[in-house]
Amino acid sequence: MRQMIFVLFFLIFNSACVSASPDRNCTQDEARKAEIETSMIKDIQSLLESFQRYGHCDDGAIAEGYSAAVVRLLTVGWDKQIVGIYQLTESNRAFKAFFLHHIDELMTMDEQQEILNNVKLKCPETARTLCTAIENAAK
Repeated sequence: MRQMIFVLFFLIFNSACVSASPDRNCTQDEARKAEIETSMIKDIQSLLESFQRYGHCDDGAIAEGYSAAVVRLLTVGWDKQIVGIYQLTESNRAFKAFFLHHIDELMTMDEQQEILNNVKLKCPETARTLCTAIENAAK
């Protein structure tokens, strides 16, 4: 129970801190580019680069694109991406919060089940803490 409360607090706190720069406005040009870019994210490195460029634009359709990209990485991309996801989220707390924030209600029930199965059956031992956070976010 204590662990669940901690994870809930972590997610609530970090979801408020997700944007890369709260004092930076997203221009129309940046929003247009970010929306296009989110549909082309194929791996964790391209997600990180997009976050670094457009994390301050994380709202509306752009946020939906990021959520779709994260779900793709955790479902069809799991086997190739989980080690990289672990490495990049461990080295960048803001990116980790962003990543976990985008495991959200936009995924389908089938995607949710696939993520939960991947966490339970295919999580590398070194990434166990991350997998627990992914599991909690997916529930």
